[in-house]
Amino acid sequence: MATCVWCGFDRLEASADVCGVCGQAPDAGTVTLEAKTEYGGTATAVKPADAPSVARVFAEHYEIEAPIGRGGMGSVFRVIDRRDGKTYALKILHASAADTSTLKRFEREAAVLRRIAHDAVPKIRGYGVAGGSMYLVTEFIDGTNLRDAIAGSGAFSLSEIVRIGSSIADCLNAAHAHGVIHRDIKPHNVMLTRERHVRLIDFGIARDAGMNATAITATDVMLGTPQYMSPEQFDGRRTDARSDIYSLGVVLFQLATGRLPFHAETPTALALKHVGEAPPHPRAIRPEIPMLLDRVILKCLEKNPADRYPTAGDLATDLRRTLDARRNVQRTRIGDFVVHEETGDDWALVLASPRERAWPPGTTLFFSGAYFRLARVDYDETYPAPYVYRFTFSPETEAIRRFVDYEAEGATPAPQKSAIAKLFKRE
Repeated sequence: MATCVWCGFDRLEASADVCGVCGQAPDAGTVTLEAKTEYGGTATAVKPADAPSVARVFAEHYEIEAPIGRGGMGSVFRVIDRRDGKTYALKILHASAADTSTLKRFEREAAVLRRIAHDAVPKIRGYGVAGGSMYLVTEFIDGTNLRDAIAGSGAFSLSEIVRIGSSIADCLNAAHAHGVIHRDIKPHNVMLTRERHVRLIDFGIARDAGMNATAITATDVMLGTPQYMSPEQFDGRRTDARSDIYSLGVVLFQLATGRLPFHAETPTALALKHVGEAPPHPRAIRPEIPMLLDRVILKCLEKNPADRYPTAGDLATDLRRTLDARRNVQRTRIGDFVVHEETGDDWALVLASPRERAWPPGTTLFFSGAYFRLARVDYDETYPAPYVYRFTFSPETEAIRRFVDYEAEGATPAPQKSAIAKLFKRE
């Protein structure tokens, strides 16, 4: 098996000519990119290695220097604008401009994007139609994409996770305020400049111009990137700003742990996991992750959009709070307190309760979609409530002797049938 360099799908047949997930050639060094020129209107194929020697002009003004990349929605090139001599990025969309409604939708979305005032959104130089193709010209970003940065370094430091994640969230918050939903948040679409500034690229113009980003065909080929898609994108429900928050949660998970929350052999199997399987705790993979950051990431990855952050701005605020070394506290529906200890604490969960619980050490607690094993009980009046219960992550291979479903049972021992069902193993 191989990994697709475009979408990150890690079950790619080594002999495959194209990736069954994103439809792109898996070898980035031999991807063929096309652009229609104003001279003759025919498509000319160029390999990246050949591009610097190719002199072509698009839409009368843009001299193509080299291809940058290609995705399911369009091809991107580095160009020189002959009018001012500056370097820009030219994106030529695959969707045809022949359909009037598609063209109007494209022009409307491009006009909205121009109004988004945020440093992380590349400035739009211009847009239009040439040679029957819709195109968009933006500032050129000299740097690397986040996908390559993750491949090179694995998990990121806490400060970088927060800085990059909050920058993306702030950018999304500005876009959402204009009614623009990105719909394809993934490391491939996040650029880091040479100064490590964040730029979010490839907003959903092409997807809104008649491209179906959620369709799974009979041959199991998907348009889009299933590793980062929200449950509602898979099952055809309406998407909104919270869908972007879910996808950003997957990116945060990857930055924090160096891996994706879900893996599967096929896009359909991956979809089932996103829709129905709880993600692992990042802290269970990388113990030095602060409790609060663990909770922030998992809140983004809630299956029900209503359980996620209501806005990307709220997410950005909580991300920045994770850098605060002071103790953070959140009150539960039942009246206890989840205590997020200082960075470096080894506990997976700390609950402070105003009353003593009948939970002996070794009790397994089902809380917020995960299992925890009670390791220690303290009485400490410096906490928001004096009875302090400290949990580790519950070992997957050990039998559960005493089980408490915190949310469903109101923090009381679960009925006997639940205890029996969970006694020996869980799937």
